[in-house]
Amino acid sequence: LVEEVSESNNYLSQIVIVSAPGVRVSTLEETITLSDASDSSTTWHLSLMNTALFETNATIEVTDPVRVQDGVEYDWFTSFTSNTFNLDPAETKEVSLTMIHPAPPPPGLYRMIVTGTDIENNVNSELTLYFNVPVLAGVDIVMNGDQFLVSPLEPTQLQILVFNEGNGAQSYDVELVSPAGWPVSYTHLPAHQTREDLVLRRMVEKKNRGG
Repeated sequence: LVEEVSESNNYLSQIVIVSAPGVRVSTLEETITLSDASDSSTTWHLSLMNTALFETNATIEVTDPVRVQDGVEYDWFTSFTSNTFNLDPAETKEVSLTMIHPAPPPPGLYRMIVTGTDIENNVNSELTLYFNVPVLAGVDIVMNGDQFLVSPLEPTQLQILVFNEGNGAQSYDVELVSPAGWPVSYTHLPAHQTREDLVLRRMVEKKNRGG
């Protein structure tokens, strides 16, 4: 018979790691703002993690973008670098999501929901992405040619077409620099004189070229 002298050392410590089945979708940049009116695609870089300590298979998908202001849904093409995965325990894989859109799209804040699914355990993880499109400027000036014949006796008319290539109404300055002694003026549109040059400012609405 052995008598217990002290109760203070009668314990056994064992670390038990507990994991939850499923996957987690994450990104360092949930909101991307379009800065160039000529850009026709936008890409998000995502991570898909297996939160369990056992192997699993997973998929990833995304909804169509919805403009937050009015709830309008846009059927723009989206594509992942891969949408099916075999994940080892606690493994993380990188995946990119690219969206093809007009250049530029209508202004507004767009929302998309990315869903990662653990196929083996039927567990979903959602991540909300945002696409912010401000009013962007873009202009194209079209003329009938690079050289024009002018008369020294009669006024010569020249047509200049200004196209708004942005996604909203914009103000543009149209400046004509004429040779010394050659006065220049606009027709149909008001202009004001600044030093030796003529500067025209008008609000150009966003319209189709054929309209």
